[in-house]
Amino acid sequence: MKKEKSCIVCGQVFYGRSIDKYCLRVECQRERRLKDGHNYYQRHRETLKQKSCENYWKDPKSRSQKHRSLKLKALQLVSHSENPVCLKCHCSNLDILELAHINHDGKFEDGRTHLIAKVARNQRPPEGLKVLCKLCNQLEDIENRFHEYGFIIKWNPSKFLSEQPILEVQED
Repeated sequence: MKKEKSCIVCGQVFYGRSIDKYCLRVECQRERRLKDGHNYYQRHRETLKQKSCENYWKDPKSRSQKHRSLKLKALQLVSHSENPVCLKCHCSNLDILELAHINHDGKFEDGRTHLIAKVARNQRPPEGLKVLCKLCNQLEDIENRFHEYGFIIKWNPSKFLSEQPILEVQED
């Protein structure tokens, strides 16, 4: 049975059940949700902490390993090789390699897709994609936009292991 009550936030009189303390105004409902969330957290603090430790998103090592294995699988599918390399400079570092659209038609992908995950999980066919390193991909994008040519990128794995620059860009 509904009774006449007074909201504990704004003081407005409303008709509600015996357990209702808040009227239906947006500000009062927001306050109720905040208070309820805080109370829930206080009651279940230990179990929530335990779950968050087990949670995939709270463990960056697990997350990065998962992403790395998905990336490797996607690059292998696109390159048709166990050891994917950049098509231009033959870079083999997995941290630098990425998927690139062959016809620069990435803007036609549906929404904000996670291309690597979709290719790795066979939700998107690998046709129309190629493997490039970040630098070659950017250079190709610049060449496509501004029609400036004449840059050469050389991958030197021995320099990657030393303190010297990883990639060299030379003009013809």
